[in-house]
Amino acid sequence: MSIDFFSRLPMHGETRFLPGDDRSAADDSRYIDYLAESAKTIERAGFGGVLMVNAPIADEPWMVCSLLARETQHLRFVTAFQPFQVSPWTAVQMTATYQRATGNRMIWNIINGGSEIVQQQVGDFTPHDERYDRAMEFMDMARGFWTGPGFQYEGKYFRANGGGLAGPLAQAEMPLICTAGSSEAARELGAKHADYYLMRAERPHEMAELIADVRQRARAYGREHAIRFGMSVDVITRETDEAARAEANRIFTEAVARGAAKAGATSAGRRSARKLGFEHEFKREEERERSYDEFFIYPNVWSGIGYFGIPPGCALVGSYEDVVARIREYHDVGIDLFFLAGYPHLQEVDRIGTHILPYFSAERAPAGIQT
Repeated sequence: MSIDFFSRLPMHGETRFLPGDDRSAADDSRYIDYLAESAKTIERAGFGGVLMVNAPIADEPWMVCSLLARETQHLRFVTAFQPFQVSPWTAVQMTATYQRATGNRMIWNIINGGSEIVQQQVGDFTPHDERYDRAMEFMDMARGFWTGPGFQYEGKYFRANGGGLAGPLAQAEMPLICTAGSSEAARELGAKHADYYLMRAERPHEMAELIADVRQRARAYGREHAIRFGMSVDVITRETDEAARAEANRIFTEAVARGAAKAGATSAGRRSARKLGFEHEFKREEERERSYDEFFIYPNVWSGIGYFGIPPGCALVGSYEDVVARIREYHDVGIDLFFLAGYPHLQEVDRIGTHILPYFSAERAPAGIQT
């Protein structure tokens, strides 16, 4: 089974989710230049693509990936959006245009909101499971439009009567599709439509159970061997385990000093998405002082950043060899697309590219290519 590595652009800025680390902060006038520098650094470091988070506090990913396409040569952009934000035809037409202009470098990440509160703040009052029903129809429509003119569809949320890509746009490749979410409805969406079903890091056996469930669901659509799995996790790695743990401790100590634990609790209270196993163990109601090393949920897997509400919730912490070993362990349970990043962003993606990715050179294959 092949493996590939993407990273993540700091769409929120570096300090929005990480109090205590302002070493790479960029003011508003330099922000797009900072994102461009980040994208070019990610590409030079050997990553195949970059995840672009879509959140109300962040810049809009479609706009940013359009700006950054000319700053990079081969980097692929995983653009997150919700089906209520754009019509299926507009999404297809925009993406076909982007694919033609960039050599097919866009990937869709279909998201459906992890907080009812935030969802309503941005104007979507559709209940949780119905959002996934809508996303299912959205993807039916998108795939149909990509087959060419004459597409017919009659759904609850969308209809089409004879439309489809034609002319030069029809030559563009349909993007790879990523989905996420661990609810029953989210798993079903991924089973039917995802090329990559994305997850946040948990203990390997917990991820293996989720992978098995989604793969079983995909069998009903004839996609058991087509669907693949990705994981987003941060990385804190140094030459020695002791040095990596010291950095994790620094991040934790400074974040506690600035009150980030309270901010993390507030953030968790707004979420309606399923809590991961380790999140149930935080027991936020306890007021006792905690040590950073209490948050290791598995060898080299640290949930300390998740305690502060920092996505993606976990980091691999350890020496270069230890981090490589954990990646291989997750790969063995079925993960073959890893989204790796860290704080501060520029320095850490360069470190990962230099000291982690070379271990996997013989196994690398671009995302979407089965080997």
